[in-house]
Formats: sequence, structure tokens, C-alpha cells
Amino acid sequence: MSSDKATQIARLQEQLKVVVAERQRIELEIKETERVVNEVKSLAEGTEIYRSTGPVLYKTTGQDVVSSLEKYKADISERLALYQSQESALRAELERVRKASFVQPKLESDEES
Repeated sequence: MSSDKATQIARLQEQLKVVVAERQRIELEIKETERVVNEVKSLAEGTEIYRSTGPVLYKTTGQDVVSSLEKYKADISERLALYQSQESALRAELERVRKASFVQPKLESDEES
């Protein structure tokens, strides 16, 4: 295997590692968002809910929180799809480069032809 191919494989593996880590982080964020949405939905009607925006804490409704979180979840779900697509493309490219890097031995039947 040439050093160029080895470098390319190492670069692809590093890119894949970064993409997988980011995908996993987003998946955890989605699960946490779903957990919070379920928690807010299970609160009794009229329960006071406070939300922070930077250093400011303000009173809001459960419906506003759920709506905001569902929008946020939709946004990060789009990013998740992008990372999943990138991951698939990187895996395919890595496999292609790996296969191209190794010299296939000649079979006896190939030599006789």
C-alpha cells in the first residue's frame, strides 16, 4: 500500500470518527429533548414553568415549551440526517480506498489464460 493511500485512509478514518461522534451527540440530544417534552406534557395543567434565556428566567406555559422543543427537535433531526448521510458516504469511500489499496493476487487460472 502506498503512503498516499495510507494517508488517505487515515484521513477518511479521522473524518468518519468526527462524524460518528457528532451523530451520536445529536442522537443523545434528541432523546433528551423527547424526555423533556414527555416530562412537560405529564405536568398538571396550570403548573408554573420557568425557562431561561441566557441570564434571564421567565415564566412560560407548558404548551410553549413543548412547541419550542418540538421545533428544536425537528431542526436537530435534519442535522442528524445530514450526519447519517455523511457517515454512509465516508464509510463507502473508506471501503473503496481500502479495496483499491490492496493488490489482488493473480489466480492460477488467470495466468493460464
